[in-house]
Amino acid sequence: MIDDPAAESSDLEAVDGAAPPDAPGIARRRIPLWLLLVLGVVAGSVIGLGASALFPGDDGNDVSRLSLENATGEEAAAHQAAEVAFLDAWRRYRTATYSAELVYERTATNGQSLRSLSTYTQQPPRRVVRQTDSVQLTAGVDSRTCNVVNGSLACAPAPNNDYAATVDAEIAALKTALEGAVPYYVVSAPEANCFQLDLAVDISDPPYGEVARFCFDGPTGALVQRQIVRPMATDTEEATSITAVIPADAFTATLAPARPISTPTTTR
Repeated sequence: MIDDPAAESSDLEAVDGAAPPDAPGIARRRIPLWLLLVLGVVAGSVIGLGASALFPGDDGNDVSRLSLENATGEEAAAHQAAEVAFLDAWRRYRTATYSAELVYERTATNGQSLRSLSTYTQQPPRRVVRQTDSVQLTAGVDSRTCNVVNGSLACAPAPNNDYAATVDAEIAALKTALEGAVPYYVVSAPEANCFQLDLAVDISDPPYGEVARFCFDGPTGALVQRQIVRPMATDTEEATSITAVIPADAFTATLAPARPISTPTTTR
């Protein structure tokens, strides 16, 4: 799962019980020459992005810096505005109150695919993320992580991290990929509440693949779609239901993983 920008795999958004809105596929576009300079949560809980993963070798950086001269003020302003809006949307996603059920699917280029279900219930500073074989509860001193071991759920205390500081760290990690002398991704806003990150420099193991798409729900701020395209596989997360109403026992009921929805399949 991806929830960091990732993690939180994390990481999506609509009316409760409704099918996710039509999410147009990623528009692969040719990046203008000047964008060779431009480009990162959290993740999460799901998704953490280490700054060390964002430092490439020297190859390509000189060419990227030279190409900045081709940028127009209008283009630069549009991408800067999209970046600011994306970071604001990410912060809202991590600080809003909602419960969402999402389907995650990894599709490999060899035809193999794997699907699973996740549920996110969030009422900051409390949050619980249920995946097929694990549960992560963020609730101050009651925080804990649970995993399925030999068919049973085993739980252990988790660090009592400051929620706001965790969100700030995710934003800082994203900025590492989107800003700086040589940003690695350029952000665009192809439609309302949706953002696309295009890889703009040649680095090994880019944190958001070659291209990534994040869409957020207008009413709640929750994540509706997250898609990351890499050479060997594409990871997609989409919301199947979202509600702003949080059950009274959402953070006190017996923890249980999300139910599995399928086993690995082969697409022909």
